[in-house]
Amino acid sequence: MIDSLLSQLSGPSLALVVTVGAAVFLAVRYVAIAGGALWFVMRFADQLGLRRIQKLPFTREQLWREARFSAMTIGIFALLAAAITALTGQLHFAQAAMPSSAAESAWAVAAVPIALMLHDFYFYWMHRLIHVDWIYPHVHRVHHLSTNPSPLAALAFHPWEALIEALGVLAILTFVPLPLPSLIVFSLLAFSFNVLGHIGYELFPARLMASGFGRWINSATSHNLHHRTFRYHYGLYTLIWDRAFGTIDPRYDERRLAAA
Repeated sequence: MIDSLLSQLSGPSLALVVTVGAAVFLAVRYVAIAGGALWFVMRFADQLGLRRIQKLPFTREQLWREARFSAMTIGIFALLAAAITALTGQLHFAQAAMPSSAAESAWAVAAVPIALMLHDFYFYWMHRLIHVDWIYPHVHRVHHLSTNPSPLAALAFHPWEALIEALGVLAILTFVPLPLPSLIVFSLLAFSFNVLGHIGYELFPARLMASGFGRWINSATSHNLHHRTFRYHYGLYTLIWDRAFGTIDPRYDERRLAAA
């Protein structure tokens, strides 16, 4: 049905539909996941005994700044998707058609973790690049204004960073085409893990954090350390690349086990 509707559109009309659709989806995703996570930790974290990573509270000024830059990021993401659609004349970054065979259904499932791992690899190197001294002030400083980030910081980017992040995802989706349901799952998982890293409380169970598997996860403890030190832990979902390329905090495993 979606494929049929989109096939009737072309040029500016398709780009307009993509702009509005992407903006609405991204805004709803942000409010539901980032806003919901903020409400949850402010309302229930202390009652549930969740470990607060930093003792500093989230400030009103911080939350407004994070939300303002996130709104700008959502607009840039939507406009970029529309621009590429207008240039190519099609929904270039996703297969609108629903899986119609066993092979297509199997790919729809397998493609999501493949896209996530490619995204993790891209994000690691992109993140290291924008921490280079002469690039950082012009691209990444806005995100690091939150030294104790809240969930609303998940998309709080300078416009240049938003553009670099979006182009990377679109490049990945060009090489790993996802059916629309898989694209939605990818988007929700990616953003949920992003929010988890900025939530300010450690939500993973102590046993998981202390396990061998836990040493590879980019947990809230891990990413919050990056915001405090402006160094180490450049991955998004995992610490695989940080451990492989020597950018893990030398004391992180000690901190991880102590937190557990």
